[in-house]
This record gives sequence, C-alpha cells and structure tokens, in this order.
Amino acid sequence: MAKLTKKKFLNTTASQIGRMTGPELRSLLRGARQLFNAQEKTFQRQKNLYSHALDKMQTYYDETGKQNVNSMKVNKMRSELFRLQEFFDSKSSTVPGARKIAIEQDRRIFGENSKGKPAQRMTMEQREKFWAAYTEFQNTMGEAFFRRMGSDRIQQFLGQMTTERRGNPDSIISEEAFEELYRRLSVQNERDNWEMSNYEYGDDDVLSGKRPY
Repeated sequence: MAKLTKKKFLNTTASQIGRMTGPELRSLLRGARQLFNAQEKTFQRQKNLYSHALDKMQTYYDETGKQNVNSMKVNKMRSELFRLQEFFDSKSSTVPGARKIAIEQDRRIFGENSKGKPAQRMTMEQREKFWAAYTEFQNTMGEAFFRRMGSDRIQQFLGQMTTERRGNPDSIISEEAFEELYRRLSVQNERDNWEMSNYEYGDDDVLSGKRPY
C-alpha cells in the first residue's frame, strides 16, 4: 500500500471506512497514526503554541491508550480513525492554523491596540488553562446559559480573570473562580437589560404610562 497522505486520509469517507475489512482498517490506522505522530512532533518543536485539536487528540489517547493495532477490534479501529480525521480536519491541527486561531482568540478576548494587534497575548500555559476552564464552566452551566450570556462575552470575562490571576493560571479552574465568573456575567447581563429597557422606553415613560409596569 502506498504511503498514506493527509489528503487521501481525509478523502476516505465514513461509508468507505465502514465497509473496510479488519486488515484494511489496520493498514489505514497505522498510516493515520504515523501522520499524527509526525504532526505531534512538529508542534513539539514550536515554543508557546497551543493547539486545541492536538490537546483534544492527546486527551483521547491519554484516556483510551494507544493500543497495539494488531490486537484492536474493528469498531475500536473505526472509532480512532474517525477521531484522527476530526483532528486533521481542524484548523488548529497545523502550525499556521493554530497561530492564526490564537491571534484571533486574543483579539476577540482582549480587544485590539492602536496597531490592530491583540491588546494582550496569552502564554501557552494560560491558553491551556483558559480553554480547560471554559469547557468545564460550559459543562457546569449548560448550553442554555451559554446561549443567553453569549460565548464571546464569557470568553472576555474569563480573559479578564486570566489576566488578574496571571501568577496562577490554575486558579481559574475552581469552584470559587466559576462562582466569581457567574457573578460578573450576571451583573453585566442585568446592567445590559436595564440599559436596554431605558433605551427602549425613555426616561419619562413611567409618568406617561408607556412602560409596562
């Protein structure tokens, strides 16, 4: 079998993988693992560059272990192949992509300076802790809360706490930190609702009877 390329791997459809025999799956998985190992080494040569896609794939292997391909069951091989396809299809699976995403994230979270660059940059450790905290907070509060507050706002407030706790990035992943984040978001949301109410009805609407209370 010819050496597997990233393009060929991503072009292999789910239905094709579903029809593959055990030997075919083993061959494809060996090639896909080689591609991943090479990309992982590329990231290891970079300094202060975080990849969410790489972190997610490494977490998968930490939790499941890299089993010997020869002893893996068919369904397990398919599951890992789909995970690897998801990795290579992610923008942050490449060094240029991860750099671009990091800049866009910092610009969205911290705003821009006069030159149009992010007002602040997170270190790799801060970025790892930031997204770990964001994911944990999302799991704790639920999707409905995130939709109501807005993911961009949550990231901005969490970014403020990251800046404040620069000396201890781990401190943003705690019950106390999540309670503080919830309090700040709730206060801002209440303030926004109050300002919107005043904007819609005007200052003298209570006396004129136009406001609904």
